[in-house]
Amino acid sequence: MVIVLYSNFFSYLADAQPIFTRNDSIPVKVNGNWLKMPWTGGHNFCQFSDIDLNFDSIKDLFVFDRTGDKITTYLNTGTPNTVDYTFTPQFSNFFPALQGWALLLDYNCDGKDDIFTHASPVAGIKVYRNESDVVSGLKFSLVTPYIKSDYGSTTTNLYVSQVDIPAIEDVDND
Repeated sequence: MVIVLYSNFFSYLADAQPIFTRNDSIPVKVNGNWLKMPWTGGHNFCQFSDIDLNFDSIKDLFVFDRTGDKITTYLNTGTPNTVDYTFTPQFSNFFPALQGWALLLDYNCDGKDDIFTHASPVAGIKVYRNESDVVSGLKFSLVTPYIKSDYGSTTTNLYVSQVDIPAIEDVDND
């Protein structure tokens, strides 16, 4: 009898895989007020960047949460100079795996925001070029796994740890 139960138990585990389907269309009301985006998940230690996710010439929102290295994206469904964000998780899948910190800035002046992020295992800055277009959608290619710096007698990666957030700026406006 014990053998039969044991056998049935493992048969149950092998055949009964739970299937979960995300349903974020259920409205949520708190204290008489409807929540606009109740299913987006929490945010803890975020960095915010603008990027045009859907090529409509309106800047959308990229959020990188250092807790869990989580990316969330929001379309700006407002008009130019008016913000009205809508949670759009499907755009998150087009970004490479990022860790530590992430900043989106256009370094090559092509009008598309590129990615600067923590490089590991040696602390530094990794850069992805935004090669997106209307036909292929969002697409990023690794430019360099480490930005290098000249330290006089040696050239090595520019040190930026995972817990830092660097300032990346064009100081001479070129």
